[in-house]
Amino acid sequence: MAKVFVNDINEYPSNVIAEVFATSPIGAAKIVDDEEDEDEDAEPSDETYTVCGTIWEDRPDVFDDQDTFAPPKEATVIKKSAPDNLFKVLLEQDVIIYSITDSERQAEEAEQAITMLVEKIDEIPARKKITFICLSSCLGWAKTRPADADEPDAALTEDEFRRRKPHYNYKKQNDLEKLITKSGKTNSKKLSTYVVTAGLIYGKGERVFHNLFKDTAEVGDVDRRQTTFTWTDCVEGGR
Repeated sequence: MAKVFVNDINEYPSNVIAEVFATSPIGAAKIVDDEEDEDEDAEPSDETYTVCGTIWEDRPDVFDDQDTFAPPKEATVIKKSAPDNLFKVLLEQDVIIYSITDSERQAEEAEQAITMLVEKIDEIPARKKITFICLSSCLGWAKTRPADADEPDAALTEDEFRRRKPHYNYKKQNDLEKLITKSGKTNSKKLSTYVVTAGLIYGKGERVFHNLFKDTAEVGDVDRRQTTFTWTDCVEGGR
């Protein structure tokens, strides 16, 4: 049985991630190469993921106009007020997912978690491996200049991550991304780490397009192309 931890499961987007894992059989999602045929005989397991996570209890007033979500009924809530117990739970997980898209608070909590995992990596059983996934913001690339000055609108690629420059409000998240990447090299047999930045992710009731639609209505016919990704595809692909 695969165990999955997700932070802030009463908040978007973590609530979506937790719900998908909590209600999906293990192995239900596949990533199939365009040049390869999907194995029609392969079937997902009857087992489902065991999901747990923390909730954001002290939301600041600035977030009052945003929707909150009830944690998935299949998920177990872990209290942040008992950090020793939280860290014990993290060491028991197969997959740990931290979303840091909303605030520096999330980045600080993720930093504490990955630091603890590295410090206690010898306590992870010999045949167990923990996968740590950080869901970050595209604003971590906001100030990155194009590689070719003659093509200012060229898309940035994953290969350029070493030269990315964050928005000034996302420097904390940028530093955390570097720490997480470095931590994955500590002992790759026991800990692997990933940083996922998927552009604007939509499709589960969030308001990510509100300001874009508003600006378009006010400014008029303007080319405002933006990379997007549905939540279903993001989580299914990540699984």
